Amino acid sequence: MTFVLEEISSSDHEKYQLTDKNPFTYNSVQSNEWLIDRERNMYFRKLGGRRRDDPYVMEFHCFWRGVLLAICFDCRLEHITPRDVKVKWAYGGGDPLPENLRPYVDEFYADLKEALTLYKSEGISSPFDSYVVEFDF
Repeated sequence: MTFVLEEISSSDHEKYQLTDKNPFTYNSVQSNEWLIDRERNMYFRKLGGRRRDDPYVMEFHCFWRGVLLAICFDCRLEHITPRDVKVKWAYGGGDPLPENLRPYVDEFYADLKEALTLYKSEGISSPFDSYVVEFDF
């Protein structure tokens, strides 16, 4: 199965015991959507808007192989046409992979790339007609 981009239901919110606090800012999480792959028991959830001090940084929770990680990405858009963009994602830091998962770092990056490709630039509300997605990790 692959990731599905959807709004989080109240039953999933309860089932996955989702927190409403952003571990980076301690503010409330503003997004009620996620990318979930129920078969692999993984999800990827935006924690809120872009930071004021760096408008390109986006913060996410990633539940991967039983571990919840807080991760930042730098997201830059380049307009190809007014309705078509290139989205460039760069890893910006966050929680390190636990020691037991470090041998799987290539799979972790592949899963992140799959999720961010579907996420585009703004999840469900991504406003452009077409996307070219690039990664710097």
